[in-house]
Amino acid sequence: MSGRLLLLLPVFLLSWSSAGAQTASPAANAVSYKTWIGKFPSDRIGGKTFLEQADVQRRVKTTLGAKALRQMQQMRASEKIREHRNWLLASGCQQHMCPYAQWTVAINLVSGETWACVADLNSGFFEYGPMNGKPVRVKRKLEDEGCPYNEKISERFDSLFPPAR
Repeated sequence: MSGRLLLLLPVFLLSWSSAGAQTASPAANAVSYKTWIGKFPSDRIGGKTFLEQADVQRRVKTTLGAKALRQMQQMRASEKIREHRNWLLASGCQQHMCPYAQWTVAINLVSGETWACVADLNSGFFEYGPMNGKPVRVKRKLEDEGCPYNEKISERFDSLFPPAR
């Protein structure tokens, strides 16, 4: 009996340690995300673009689903990633079609909270939401209505998440 327990101990320790590796603390993630500030989402860190990073993929899939991640990865035009009020703001769009097809990923560097948005060119909707909530699908009223992106990302982000007073 004790021999079986000794055999199971390494399996338990391995599974426990790998589970912890999947969910790093917000502080640990903040350090790694800060390396993206001033870089384009298409730049490579550790051989991967921003949307190829495992933690970013996990966050986007959890927030909007795998289809949204694939749509984002196809939109390759972008602005530099920036920090605004402790949020890492990354965005991109479909080249020559930015007003109609864009994406945004916002990660709070303090709490780890994530918010994402995708507006697909072939859809009359854009979808956004928080990582631990249900995404909202909104019918576009204007052709260029959608996710916060480009040089106005901070301003549009503030309209969605006003600063605390």
